Amino acid sequence: QHYFIQSNLSCVWQIISAAMTDAFLLNLDNLLSEFYSATSDNARKAQIELDLHNLKNADNCWECCVHLLQQSQSQYSQWWALSTLEEHIAKKWSTLSDKYRQDLREFLYLGALRENQIQFITVKYIKVFVNIGIRQWAADDTFFKQIMQFVTNPSLPTSQETGISMLQVLSEELNRPRVDIHWDVYQGSKDKLNDQIPVILTSLTSLLDKMSGATLTPPAAALCSSILQCLAHLFSWVSLTDILTPALLTTVFHCAKQGLAGSGGGVRVGVHAMSCINEIVRRNLVPVQVEEFVLQLFQQTLLLLTSVTQGDLDTIDTGYLKKLIEFLNLFTAGHLRRVESNSSFPVLEFLSLLFTFTERQTDADMFSGTVDMCSSWVDFLLSVQGSLSPDGAVPRYGEALTTLTQLIVAKVCYRTNGVMLEDVDDTLTESETKEICHTEWDLFLGKLTQLLSKMIELYPSRVSDILISLMGEHCNQFYQLQSCVKLHNDGLRVDGMDTEEFCKSLRDIATMIHLVQLTLPSLVGDNFAARQDTTQGLLHHVMKCLDITTRVTEKCRDTRCPIRRGHTQILESSVCVLSTFAQWFLLFGQSNPEQYPNMIASVLDSVLPSFDYQIEARLQQSVVDLLYKVVIVCRPVCLLSVSSLQTLYRHTVAGKYVSYSSTARTTLHKALTLAIVLPWIQATDQQWEMREQNYQQFVQGLFTPLLSIGASDIADTASLSKHTPTLAHYISTLSDIASCVAHRETKSKQIVCQSLLPLVRHLITLLPLFENSDSQIFEHILSFTTVLCDALRVQLGAQFLKDLVGLCLANFTRCGGGGSEIARTTVEKFIELLTTLVREPSAVFKSFTPDIVKLTLQEIRECVGRMESLNSSYCYLVHSLLDFHWTYFYPRGKAHGSKEACQHQEELLALFQIFGESLLKPDFNLIKQNVTALMDLNDKHELFLKQVFVGHLKPTFIRVLLNLMFCGSMPIIEEDLEDVLFLLSVGNSGTLYLSVLSDYLSSVLHPSQLPEVKLELPTDLASFKINLKFLVNKTKFLVNCSM
Repeated sequence: QHYFIQSNLSCVWQIISAAMTDAFLLNLDNLLSEFYSATSDNARKAQIELDLHNLKNADNCWECCVHLLQQSQSQYSQWWALSTLEEHIAKKWSTLSDKYRQDLREFLYLGALRENQIQFITVKYIKVFVNIGIRQWAADDTFFKQIMQFVTNPSLPTSQETGISMLQVLSEELNRPRVDIHWDVYQGSKDKLNDQIPVILTSLTSLLDKMSGATLTPPAAALCSSILQCLAHLFSWVSLTDILTPALLTTVFHCAKQGLAGSGGGVRVGVHAMSCINEIVRRNLVPVQVEEFVLQLFQQTLLLLTSVTQGDLDTIDTGYLKKLIEFLNLFTAGHLRRVESNSSFPVLEFLSLLFTFTERQTDADMFSGTVDMCSSWVDFLLSVQGSLSPDGAVPRYGEALTTLTQLIVAKVCYRTNGVMLEDVDDTLTESETKEICHTEWDLFLGKLTQLLSKMIELYPSRVSDILISLMGEHCNQFYQLQSCVKLHNDGLRVDGMDTEEFCKSLRDIATMIHLVQLTLPSLVGDNFAARQDTTQGLLHHVMKCLDITTRVTEKCRDTRCPIRRGHTQILESSVCVLSTFAQWFLLFGQSNPEQYPNMIASVLDSVLPSFDYQIEARLQQSVVDLLYKVVIVCRPVCLLSVSSLQTLYRHTVAGKYVSYSSTARTTLHKALTLAIVLPWIQATDQQWEMREQNYQQFVQGLFTPLLSIGASDIADTASLSKHTPTLAHYISTLSDIASCVAHRETKSKQIVCQSLLPLVRHLITLLPLFENSDSQIFEHILSFTTVLCDALRVQLGAQFLKDLVGLCLANFTRCGGGGSEIARTTVEKFIELLTTLVREPSAVFKSFTPDIVKLTLQEIRECVGRMESLNSSYCYLVHSLLDFHWTYFYPRGKAHGSKEACQHQEELLALFQIFGESLLKPDFNLIKQNVTALMDLNDKHELFLKQVFVGHLKPTFIRVLLNLMFCGSMPIIEEDLEDVLFLLSVGNSGTLYLSVLSDYLSSVLHPSQLPEVKLELPTDLASFKINLKFLVNKTKFLVNCSM
């Protein structure tokens, strides 16, 4: 035993090949137990794995496996032996004699029938047996007859279950990609299985019918579950159009009702029956008798849903409920439209049961699933809006929409759904309050909010009225509750009421205020004037709640206080409502210009001061989002005169918000910039000169600390460390400001560009100082220059950009060739800068093209060769060069088409060589990017017809793309590869394509195998794809056989 364990099995095999000794098998058994033992270390396992691998490669290894399976009781040894047999059959089947094949099949057949065997071992026996049967089915159908004899033999329930498992494995094995079986054999077996589907379904349905009327004993439940599992897999792929009968559907639904038993085998039967039903419904088939099928499906659904809602949902198995909800989702999304228009179908009764089922859910996850179901119904109504009545509601469903609205509102309030909401987490740790984090409650409320927004689109007046009315009731309750809030020395307290219940009431109020923002569509447009009083009443409540919660937040700065947190939630919801209603403010200003300035000032003065309090990151973000919305949507002339906004400018310049979350600061800087530089709406005098001065003063004040940092301040490591946070903050702020005007008016860009230029020049002078000292600041500066050029390249001018490229090139030359982080950053940002310039359509920048092409092919290419992570951005630069500067290689005005004269041919070929090299790299995303780029260039510029490409590049590209197809490592982009290969083969390129294909196959196949491959060239895309897939599968099989 010790000798065996310590020896290499490939050597020992020479001794055993003559006679399979019991000692050898015992030692192999022990070795496998040791391999799977938790006490064996990785080194020992690696040694054992190598020995086992050598044993697997022996020609008669299968004999060893058979003997091991006969003698060993170890599940590890049995699993290894069966897995080895499976691999051996896949690779060596063609070398086995007929007698060996027959003996092996018989052995596996008997092994699958062995009693008291671990189930997964039995399934493995079945899988190997079935794979042999698939290979022999074309010549001998004994294999399938044996399976069906088991299935139809009622005297042996265990054997019946085994036969049904064989059917399921057969279905699975013939519906997955196979390279170990010849395509003709594989397809022939699948065709035979297809021919037998009616027989199989008849047999399985008959078995289910016989058991449906009898008592469901444990063996019967196990057999029933096996049948349903097999049916579920068959339903996932067979053509159901002709074979799905009313009797079969009735039988499966009858089994599904067994799941309502609550526990035991009936539940398993019900779960598997629901899986069958879900496979049928998911296929969205259209049977021959479509109306009869849909009617029966609807009736069975109605009966099942009635049975469910009449019982206690809490006693139904969770797995069954999940399957049921999945079914109702599929039915509602795919089949409800088929019965909705038929007046004989009780759709309203179905919806009533559906809503009852939804309402009675006590588990948040299950309720979330039913919400998806209701959302599918609402999506259906949205898709048929042609039948809407003038008030916006589908005539039949106004009451149903009202009921669903009330149901949802009840589910989001503690007052009416406290038991469920207790399990929905709404807590944030102290650290999470400093970042924007989402709780389970946020996700729960977000899902329901999305559904309500769809319903308002359908039935705006009624749904909005419900939400506005409930919001008013909750706000009045909030005003009354304030009498219970008392400020003590140790914080806020509630008098005369339980604190926990008080906080739950506050959250309900915050929720209703949050939901009322959905009503905006019903309050603007044609409804603006008619509903102006309603909107002003709504906003009055919001402003009053805002005033109360702001005062409470100001008095109590302890973010851990639950009472303060409840008020903060209301404050956040109120701010979000005001942000959403920015569009309404604009409409109000157009019709009430005298009152408009006071309204805007009132809103900002109520909200902006809270930004100075110690508030959570989410509230910070909500406040600046409101300011940003007012700035970009309303753009009032009075904006810069609002006192709270002026205070915000002063505090920002003073650095008061440096510790706030980065997202809040980013939005703040953008809002403050745009508040000054965006054109005012409906203003005859834009006062650009005054605003330009204001913005220069703001920028100078904001960036004074940055301008004060000179070369002498960062001369040593200690000084640099001191100034690093300041530099990082201000460079980030500059990037925020530059990016926010990227797509704004020209005048706005000019003001920002003029104000930022001194800062840009200052940073450029500091850039060389960070090359060898601080890679983070170095990267920040380079990133900022890239953002700046992308946003303001026209305003900066060609000369400035040329100087900037020269500076970056100098940095690139000094450190781009190294392997440091700074070197990688330098190259990456330089590529981004060049890409930005290349994609600029202005004729002024065309003069850069020769230099950029030269840089791309020489210095940058050399560096990228040492930095694999930059391949994607580098190839994007190459694609941009070819796409946006195609006229550099093919000037306009000359003959177009395939004979168009090419200039700078050597450079063009070198650029395409970069594409070719990228396709050889084991990077899926890079390959997909560049295959798409080739297609794009061909679509725009007829690349594949150009003489330069045909004469120098096409054969190479065809071979590389064929290799990607045949290696099979890129299945997700197979369709893209097929498309581009088809384009490379059309027209006069057919002969070239077949020649390259023939050479490629000669390089991967044995000469004796080549006659088995027939080369064809279909002229249409669909046939080309089918032919190529067949060729790839056949070649893979032949390669696998030769191994």
